[in-house]
Amino acid sequence: VMRNAIGRLCKTSLFTSTTTKRQYSSSLPNNMAAQLWTQLTNQLEDRIKFEDNRQQKATARAWELNAALVRCEISHHTAIEAAAASNKTNNDVKDDNTILQNKDEEELDKLVRDTALSPHFFNNIVHAGSSHVPDGESIEVHPRAPRLGGISSKMEDYARFKTLHHFLSEGKLLPPNAPCFQLTNVSNDGENDGDNNESISLRRNNVITDEEYLAGVIGMCHDLGKYGVTRASDAMDDETTVPFLKRARDAVSLILEELLQFDFRNGPLRRKYDSTKYSLKTLETVLYELSVAGAVGGHESLVIAENVDDGGPLKRMKINEDGDSKPVADDIIMQEGGGMSLAIPKKEIGEIRERTDHRDKMRESLIKTCRDGQKAAKQAIFALHRGDAARAAKLLNDVENCVTNDLLPMLEGNQPCFVS
Repeated sequence: VMRNAIGRLCKTSLFTSTTTKRQYSSSLPNNMAAQLWTQLTNQLEDRIKFEDNRQQKATARAWELNAALVRCEISHHTAIEAAAASNKTNNDVKDDNTILQNKDEEELDKLVRDTALSPHFFNNIVHAGSSHVPDGESIEVHPRAPRLGGISSKMEDYARFKTLHHFLSEGKLLPPNAPCFQLTNVSNDGENDGDNNESISLRRNNVITDEEYLAGVIGMCHDLGKYGVTRASDAMDDETTVPFLKRARDAVSLILEELLQFDFRNGPLRRKYDSTKYSLKTLETVLYELSVAGAVGGHESLVIAENVDDGGPLKRMKINEDGDSKPVADDIIMQEGGGMSLAIPKKEIGEIRERTDHRDKMRESLIKTCRDGQKAAKQAIFALHRGDAARAAKLLNDVENCVTNDLLPMLEGNQPCFVS
């Protein structure tokens, strides 16, 4: 943005016209206008180089996170394949997964925490009343500051990896306040990056944001669908396949029920949510095909007792004499906290939903307030074109008051931080 701004600034006649230069030179002694222009351009050039350097570091860190995630995925897949080849039991597979969460996963966790603690990987547009912090001083990063260089997508992949393998080993969805997602009991010393001693404030207590967690959970649902198809190909030799598919189907159904309570804005997260129903359909189709194949081939272990076409336990309803729909007994147990509902952190997801709704309301209020400042700024430009400097100064003062008195207070404290 700054590069484009200075490019447009240099192309305007204000700083290229010899008449304008002569006017500035005549109004300011000792050619002060030229010195001021040189000083400002040097400051902007230094700032652009600084931001470019931060962007390059963030992009490199995103690649490091991606490589660490790939190594962990390979380790887990290798252990599962080795366990299947040696005809181990499911408990042995679980033990292998636990053993593999050593060097590779520890390095991944450390890399993610260092990334969350370093101020160099955030577009820190709101902090401590200044856009530039001298070297050696602590930087207070806003809890909602956006990440640089595609790191946010890698954090989503990290949440996806953690939630998937936690479900495979424990049969439960990893909550957003799990230890791997928290920065508590962690030193607040940020990365040095060679020549910096800056540190990040612990106002940011979470490794991932609410949106990154939800995107990771949605990605886990897709992975469960793919993993279920792979497991189904060996269902005749593995008696744990059908129970696992039923647990995965029920978990995805419950997650979809929780996500249905969100009022997602039109964006990447809403589009990811829209695709979750296809993961549920995949698992239901696999269970149905296994049941049909088991009934035809005489394999009773593959026959599903319940009606899979109804779309899982939360969708099975019965109609009473008055025509009203009521949940069956199993549904009542699940909605009251029994059965598979214990595998879903409904309370934590509900808290995320409340925070998301609050941020959406604040965003709408911020956008409406921004319009007043934008209108005054546009009118100030028109006033300058007409040569009305007094009116332009008044309008610019109105813009400054709008930003200082109305907009910035919305971003202070624990309020969300918006790029726009």
